[in-house]
Amino acid sequence: MHVDGAFGLWPRPPRLRHLVKDAARADSWSVDAHKTLNAPYDCGILLCRHPEAAMMAMQNTGAYIVYSEQRDGMLYTPEMSRRGRGIELWRP
Repeated sequence: MHVDGAFGLWPRPPRLRHLVKDAARADSWSVDAHKTLNAPYDCGILLCRHPEAAMMAMQNTGAYIVYSEQRDGMLYTPEMSRRGRGIELWRP
């Protein structure tokens, strides 16, 4: 199950908690960080219980794609190239 929590997952005032009571059961959440964290508009967050599923969803194939022995950022984002804007944080 996936929860698209654009607004609703950040602020959880007591009077609205019933609307997100089962969100903890979800396999993944997506959140727009710009709405409550004052981050840039193109800043999205994906929280996923199964990181391998998220990685597989982001992968592209093609003879022209060269993978390195290191961790390739293009395997973890929907974009294959973009300017550097921050630091990726991953929990082992």
